[in-house]
Amino acid sequence: MSPRAPASLRAALRRVPLEKLKVLEPACGPATYLSHFGPGSVGIDRNPEVARAGRAQLASDGRDDVKIQELNLAPPGWSEHLEVPFDAAFLCDVVMHIEEPAPFLAELAKCLLPGAPVVLVEWTLPRGAIARKLALAVPGAKDVFTTKKHFRTYHPDELLALFAGCGFTPESTWIHSFEGRAWAPIARGAIAAFWPARTWLLRSPA
Repeated sequence: MSPRAPASLRAALRRVPLEKLKVLEPACGPATYLSHFGPGSVGIDRNPEVARAGRAQLASDGRDDVKIQELNLAPPGWSEHLEVPFDAAFLCDVVMHIEEPAPFLAELAKCLLPGAPVVLVEWTLPRGAIARKLALAVPGAKDVFTTKKHFRTYHPDELLALFAGCGFTPESTWIHSFEGRAWAPIARGAIAAFWPARTWLLRSPA
C-alpha cells in the first residue's frame, strides 16, 4: 500500500484490492487516486485542464497503463464511450456535484461487472439542527457544504437510498480518519451523533 495514497484510499485498500483491479473513477481530477489503481483503470473528467494535469501526474508516476478520458457525465449514454466492463468503481466526492444522480448511477451500473465493489466517499450531514451545527464546526466542513459547486447535501440514509434505488447494495461503512487505530471504536462512538460515516462499500447490481 503506497504511503502517498490519501487516507480515504488507504482505508479502502484494506478492504478492496483496487490496486489490482480495473477501476472506473468518475470525476477523477488530477489523478490523485487514479494512479494507485490497477492496469486498465480509467478516470473521467470533463475539464480539459484538469485532465491534462492528471495525465502529467500519471506520466510522472510511470503509469502508462492507466488513462484519463474527457467525458461529460451529465448526458445519458456516456457509458457507451468507455471500454467496459470494469472490475470496480471509486467515487470520491462525486454525487454532490451531480445534478441528476439517478441517471448517472444507472449509467455507472452499465460500466461494472455484476456485484463489482463500489467505494463511495462522500461528505454527508446528520439530521437535527444541533447535530448539523456541530458537524459544520469540524475544520473545513463548512467550506465544503456551502460551496455553490454542490447541487445537494445528503444525509447518509438519503445517499444509500439513492444507490439502492439504482440497484446498488451497501456492504459496509467506516470513517477513514480513524482507520487502523486502536482507539477507533471509541472515537466513532463519541462522534457518531454529529459526524456521519464518510465511506461506504457497495456492490453493483447483480
